[in-house]
Amino acid sequence: MVLSHRATGAMLTHCGWNSVLESVARGVPMVAWPLYAEQRQKRGHALMLCEETMVALRHKVRGEDAGGMVLAQDIAEVVEEVMRGEKQGELVRAKVAELQEAARKGFFSILVLFL
Repeated sequence: MVLSHRATGAMLTHCGWNSVLESVARGVPMVAWPLYAEQRQKRGHALMLCEETMVALRHKVRGEDAGGMVLAQDIAEVVEEVMRGEKQGELVRAKVAELQEAARKGFFSILVLFL
């Protein structure tokens, strides 16, 4: 229900597949932030979401000087870009809308088979 609300402009996700599918089905672009414990598997999901399907953006990856931490400023910047940006953000929003429409058409074409 939250993702369906018109006030939802983006979703911060750890890149779990259920969350990704729900976001795409609802047309909500994502900020990909795979959690440390799941990093190996979910890093692949994050790369796919950001570089291949282009439905998400990622925060900056900081080096050793920042202790490998993700700063609040980094998250704020990527959320702002996803929701209002005119470069990558606009591309991500358009791509997720395109995939939402494809998912809708696929769902209805399958539904017709069972009616």
